[in-house]
Amino acid sequence: MRCARPVIGCLLGFFLACSFAQTQAPRAASLFAGADASKSISHVVATPRVRAELMADAPDGVQVGKPLTLGLQLQHQAGWHTYWKNPGDSGLPTQLQWTLPAGVTASAIQWPVPQKIPVANLANYGYEGTVLLAVPATVSSGFQAVGTEMTVHLKAQWLVCKTECIPEEGEFVLKLPVRGSAAIHRASFDSAQASLPKAHQGEARFSLHDKTLKLTAVGLPAAWQGKPLEAFPEDAEIIETAAKPEQTWAGGQWTGAMRLHAQRTNSPAKMAWLLKPAGGQNHAAVRVEALLDGVWPAAALAKPLGISPALDAALAQSAANALDVPAANWMSATYGLAILGALLGGLILNLMPCVLPVLAIKLLSFTPKKASTASVVLPVRASSGLFALGVVGAFVLLGGLLLLLRGAGQSLGWGFQLQSPAMVLSLALLFLFIGLNLWGLFDVRLLLPTSVANFQSNNPRIESLASGVLAVLIATPCTAPFMGASLGLAMTLPTLQALLIFLALGLGMALPFILIALFPSTGVWLLKVLPKPGAWMQTLRRWLALPMFVTAAWLVWVFAVQINAATASTQAVPAGNQAHETVWQSWSLEKQVAARATGRAVFVDFTAAWCITCQVNKSTTLGSAEIEAAFQAKNVLLLRADWTAPNAAIAAELARLGRSGLPVYAYYLPNAAAPLLLPEVLTKAIVLAAL
Repeated sequence: MRCARPVIGCLLGFFLACSFAQTQAPRAASLFAGADASKSISHVVATPRVRAELMADAPDGVQVGKPLTLGLQLQHQAGWHTYWKNPGDSGLPTQLQWTLPAGVTASAIQWPVPQKIPVANLANYGYEGTVLLAVPATVSSGFQAVGTEMTVHLKAQWLVCKTECIPEEGEFVLKLPVRGSAAIHRASFDSAQASLPKAHQGEARFSLHDKTLKLTAVGLPAAWQGKPLEAFPEDAEIIETAAKPEQTWAGGQWTGAMRLHAQRTNSPAKMAWLLKPAGGQNHAAVRVEALLDGVWPAAALAKPLGISPALDAALAQSAANALDVPAANWMSATYGLAILGALLGGLILNLMPCVLPVLAIKLLSFTPKKASTASVVLPVRASSGLFALGVVGAFVLLGGLLLLLRGAGQSLGWGFQLQSPAMVLSLALLFLFIGLNLWGLFDVRLLLPTSVANFQSNNPRIESLASGVLAVLIATPCTAPFMGASLGLAMTLPTLQALLIFLALGLGMALPFILIALFPSTGVWLLKVLPKPGAWMQTLRRWLALPMFVTAAWLVWVFAVQINAATASTQAVPAGNQAHETVWQSWSLEKQVAARATGRAVFVDFTAAWCITCQVNKSTTLGSAEIEAAFQAKNVLLLRADWTAPNAAIAAELARLGRSGLPVYAYYLPNAAAPLLLPEVLTKAIVLAAL
């Protein structure tokens, strides 16, 4: 079995280089796309409901260290509104995607204080009239001016509502003088700055009492004493937005008691709130950061009336998977559950179809070549330990690279390297070579230079380490149960806490080999169970070559999907189910929001051609006529979000759902704010129970 290994070490470095290089491609592509679009795009987009204008305030031009503020001004027609960062009971915040020259970076939106907008028995947080969403920008020493002007590109999306809601978007371009002055909108930016909340200098805390959240604050402006206040939480779905808080003043301390949201799934240890006098001017608001006193009660997703036991169990699992761990709370029970989920998910990953063949080859390499097992226990223990080290190290390195790239603004998730056609093609060639080698058509060692072959033969430990790294690389198309929530959570945590989750995933996947390395009796038992070498090994080798050939063919198909748009349009259809594809539509946030605004249920399948678990679920469950008929009977809109190639909108929606890997299945019930997240591995019974 050893002759299948040398190629592994030879290609690993190239694969990692491909995975890093592919993450830079989307950024370059967006720059070229922006340049082309600017030919026909202006700084103003007008619809019957909103006039949107890209503005800038650069009194000293675009110079290093000089002030530069960008912004999108929305002028609403009477009765229409858009939304704050926390939209309240419904709606979506406005999203801004900037394309700027190298050396110029845009910060987050400076959200003005919103107003509460009643909608029947609900309430939203948003803006009517005119609002300017200002965004400070920084010009660093890396900025190199081309000519006398700098071009700013913006793609914006907003949801505008009255009695109905309409998703809108616009692409904008604006040219700013490098050394001149652009300050014609100074008054608008000054007004926007004045409308921002002031930082609270006093202390604020919040606590939970039954179904009530109590927020207390001291050090508020003296002029507010004894007056009712309005409170706007920056975290969504924590309190009942429409309910009026019960307020009291005791000396200089204000307390507001607010009813907890019935569908709360978030349990933060710190909350930011905007407070201002009821009916007062927005410029009087202050922003308080309150710490939690005590602990949160268990969160639960909303359950419709008449719920079945099967759906009740599915909802319970969805709530358990939707973990939200406070970043600073290392000892919280939910963070412990996240670590446990990562361990279990990593262990189950060994049984996934993309990993099992490689592990089988590794186990067969333990087959003793001598009659005595005692003489080979030590090499087996060393090989197992190094294989486990390769697995754990690869998980941590991949996790660190993913966190680093996401921190740099890349929209990536678990399996991100498989969004690179170069990486996919390289893996396809690797599996083809391994398959041909197992089939016995050639010996890889004969293709290598003598020095390399000798190095490989004399360093079996490096082989074991490289095999562990390879196992992780080919495991990334799969997301096992319990992995989804843990991976999604890791993307929201500080680096060290996030890396511990990746470490736990690696330890879970490496656990069988860790046991062999730590306990000699396990290795001896394994060697006794395995048959002695013989002709059966040649037959088994040929059988093990078959999944390698199938995997190589599948990767070639993925490669074709990534480079061919026509293929990509039908990539999600499993073989034999093309007739049912007509009921599925490609996902967009606009389609999802528009359907939900009409009260229609929506089912979103987040998938990719490189996700093996996704393809299995399609062929066994989602692609079946029975399930699609059930969806049609309930008038459910079926949307398929294809993440085969990088897609910022899909990445953002996955992050909002608390997920980072695929597959993800989100079922939006008509009257529920939070979606039901189905398990990663689907069955017809699970889907029918949800319906």
